Amino acid sequence: MQVTALEQSLQEIIHRHEALRTNFITVDGQPSQIIQIQTNWTVSVVDLQHLSTTEQEIALQQLAQQQAQRSFPSNKSSVEVKPYQLLCKIRC
Repeated sequence: MQVTALEQSLQEIIHRHEALRTNFITVDGQPSQIIQIQTNWTVSVVDLQHLSTTEQEIALQQLAQQQAQRSFPSNKSSVEVKPYQLLCKIRC
């Protein structure tokens, strides 16, 4: 997999669609929309190829469960950026 090409493609999609760069925060009890001009993120890869198919499935389930348990900042007066994971399984 070409991580750099994937990252560039995702960055271009996000650049073209401001909805993907939009955060909602609460200011003085009122919702407010903030559209980020620039994004600051990278693609990170967790290589599970050394694991058996069953172990890969278990590891993916664990990663997904960890991600699902993370809190989502809903009532912040400032933009808080947290890393999130895109989980996919690629068969070679």
